[in-house]
Amino acid sequence: MQLRLFGRQLKEERFMIIAKGNVSTAEGPVPVENLKPGMLVVDRGHRARNLLKIEQVQLHQTLHFERNKDLVLAGNSILFTLTGMRSAISLKGVRKALSGRIQMLFEGRKMQEDVMKIKKEEVTGYRLTIEGGKDVLVNGYDVADKEEGVC
Repeated sequence: MQLRLFGRQLKEERFMIIAKGNVSTAEGPVPVENLKPGMLVVDRGHRARNLLKIEQVQLHQTLHFERNKDLVLAGNSILFTLTGMRSAISLKGVRKALSGRIQMLFEGRKMQEDVMKIKKEEVTGYRLTIEGGKDVLVNGYDVADKEEGVC
């Protein structure tokens, strides 16, 4: 989607919600709770994107991983996998991972099989608003944005 104001194209803002994990930045991995606006976060194309805003939000369900135990996302998060965008739940335009199984290109070098599981729990998450990006690397996994109505 292209946004325009007075005929000029504006950069689109995207966001994703992370409860726990180390976000790849231009200066190395940073725990999500330590991120600050203005930092440069890294996407799957290894491009640095400006972190515009970080907000605390309350989550009611979370997404956990069998092999990447230090990564916790919002329950409706979308991942870029080896076979395309996947989610643990059915989302418009995103395929549900069968039995929660995913194949990730881990840290951009090796394939890692994992299983996603949703838990109902109350935790604090961090909504990252990123300028012009659709994803960010967290604990080696590529977490994609989602539409506001999906949260």
